[in-house]
Amino acid sequence: MVSLISVLLVAATDLFIGTQGLGNVTPAAAAPFGLVQPGPDTSVAQDRFLSDKGHCSGYQHDDRWIWRFSQTHVSGTGCITFGDFGLLPYPDGFDGRNRPAKLLKETESAAPGRYSVTLGMGGEKLPVEIVALPRSAVYRIVYPKGKAAKLLVDLDWGLRDPSMDDCFGKRVFSSSCAFPTSRSVQGGRRVKIWNEYENFFALEFSHPYL
Repeated sequence: MVSLISVLLVAATDLFIGTQGLGNVTPAAAAPFGLVQPGPDTSVAQDRFLSDKGHCSGYQHDDRWIWRFSQTHVSGTGCITFGDFGLLPYPDGFDGRNRPAKLLKETESAAPGRYSVTLGMGGEKLPVEIVALPRSAVYRIVYPKGKAAKLLVDLDWGLRDPSMDDCFGKRVFSSSCAFPTSRSVQGGRRVKIWNEYENFFALEFSHPYL
């Protein structure tokens, strides 16, 4: 009976409640007491990422553009925070560094510990599935056949309010990146947002990137 009740509770969970307006809720994947909360950082604008009081969690349900998938988020805060280590997969021929991906809303879904969406990029579609584990995240990305698969690792990315940079805006003081094998990338950075902190990442790929 306990197992049956647990399944029913998970099936009925709507992770998009509070994601529009000033609820400041993110549908990012998260494990209980997990170290990461990987999910989308979105914007209503195609020409720039909007950092405002409506995007404290990096997400608004009515947005139609994804700029990055970052690995740290917080729901319910009254200020913009986190958004560490931005990732964006994109196909050859698309400017993933300076353009957002179209969020195909009809494909978006979220469940406890999971988030998925299909990105629209220059006429191509990239399904992205994310699962949060206690200490890591697993991404499954399906790239278009016949095109080079690319992944932007943005160490400068973060959720920030430019109007408050003088007080506690996100500033990257230092960063590092290394490529120990053809299937891995490692790095870290030191930033200030409210307080100074330093964190690190390690990416492991299922295919060689060289």
